[in-house]
Amino acid sequence: MTGITERLTNIADRLVQLKQERAAIQAEIKELEELGVTEATPHWRQKETNGKAAMLELIHSTGSEYEKRTGRRREYIGTDPDKIQVTLSCVKRYGRYRQLNIDLVDKERHVYRVEKGIDQLERLAFAKQIGLFD
Repeated sequence: MTGITERLTNIADRLVQLKQERAAIQAEIKELEELGVTEATPHWRQKETNGKAAMLELIHSTGSEYEKRTGRRREYIGTDPDKIQVTLSCVKRYGRYRQLNIDLVDKERHVYRVEKGIDQLERLAFAKQIGLFD
């Protein structure tokens, strides 16, 4: 059986690791935000036919920031290949951004539970000194 000191050290090391993982998730979220993320669905208004370029629009969800700002859910992107590529990259990054935010909440809950458990253990260990068992 592993000694209590080693077990407590392992818990402390794990807490440090969890906090580092949380910081890495936060850094990646910030990086994605700086690159640009867009929560929308691409919609090709015209397909590419007879040498005509396809026209892209984005359909934003009801209540989105775009709709609040413009009063519209559809955003015209157009036919410019560079603009289309940038826009589609922003939409694609949103999927990763959303998953990272879910992971961040999970990681924060895990850190909270471990810290709460350590707090409870500390209170239990020093209960006699603070008069809990009097």
